[in-house]
Amino acid sequence: MNFVCDSSSLISLVETCNLGTLSFLQKKKNARFLVPPAVVYEIVENPSHVNRHAFSALRLKKALSQGILAKYNSASLQKNTKELLVHANNLFSVNGKTLKILHPGEAECLAAYRETEAKAFIVDEKTTRLLLESPKLLLESLRNEYGGPVKVNGNTLEKLRRLLDGFVALRSTEIVGVAFQNGFFVDFGKDEQDAFHSVVYALREAGCSITSKELLDYQGIIKG
Repeated sequence: MNFVCDSSSLISLVETCNLGTLSFLQKKKNARFLVPPAVVYEIVENPSHVNRHAFSALRLKKALSQGILAKYNSASLQKNTKELLVHANNLFSVNGKTLKILHPGEAECLAAYRETEAKAFIVDEKTTRLLLESPKLLLESLRNEYGGPVKVNGNTLEKLRRLLDGFVALRSTEIVGVAFQNGFFVDFGKDEQDAFHSVVYALREAGCSITSKELLDYQGIIKG
């Protein structure tokens, strides 16, 4: 069962000391967590030169060396990535200028998703998730951000819909939720439930895009 991971979700997990959920689900659910080259650069190579992020980079590098994260590449990955970048970054425009809404790491993840027929794309970044789940809500978000008319290229939107049809996006909070349901926090004993809820809040602070209403919904989740 393949999952493709974006740097945003991995950074959220490592910054909140919850990277262990991946190895837990690897053993418990036979999950494989794939990362393409651009994501490896974003989570290991680039941050390793910044003192504030170097330790997180080392922990993610260790996860790669241990096989918890698996590097993914293919002969067609860059071609498919370029196709997605061209379409996504020509989808919206403001005052005649196109908006760059997708970056190489995210585009490589989407291309890898298609090639591996992955179960889900794990991404905490809001824009990419909305592109997959609701381009209409993404348009509303961009109009609020830019405070003016944002135009949509209808032909490009249809092409993207075909390319991204059936994609499933998950956040780091959902990954932790699955781990919780399968006993990841059992060592906390009677505080198991509180540990899970605390992690959800920590993930939000670490950058996972989650609304206040969703936080309340997570409070209602109990171990089945």
